[in-house]
Amino acid sequence: MLKQVFVTYGSKDILNDIKTNFPNHKFVTLAPNGTDTSNLQLIDITGDINVFKSGVGYDVKNFFGSINWHGFFNYNYITVYPEYLNLFERRINSWFSAPKSSDLNAIYLLKRSQSDNNNYVILTVWNNPQSYQRWKASKDYFFSPYANITTHNFHESNYEFRSIS
Repeated sequence: MLKQVFVTYGSKDILNDIKTNFPNHKFVTLAPNGTDTSNLQLIDITGDINVFKSGVGYDVKNFFGSINWHGFFNYNYITVYPEYLNLFERRINSWFSAPKSSDLNAIYLLKRSQSDNNNYVILTVWNNPQSYQRWKASKDYFFSPYANITTHNFHESNYEFRSIS
């Protein structure tokens, strides 16, 4: 199982330079929804040291599914205050073991490496954006209790797999 992931952003040329300089690393390139390729995301899933000059490292706290690193990627960012941490952890661990849509390939519960803050990132990987949108509109949408409460600082971003060269 993957223990750490590292993320950075940049143009196609910058990310290709990183890939060339570290040929033994396994990278996944993502682009924002649509055709924009000016601000790509590069994920290092090697689970080794962070090779990025700038970027973020995450520890994988929990995982569900199997992933081929293709598809639609939804990042949910949430701040959990200490008094709600036990409740959040019970709720998310329960969600990890509950039945899921067949279009949901994987879930990663991530926390910044070497950080004791209460900021979590939940990465869900779907077959396509439509599957994610159906889930978001359903009663099973996990983030409903967090989405409209400003103290949780809840926000999301979406990307799709891109093969660049």
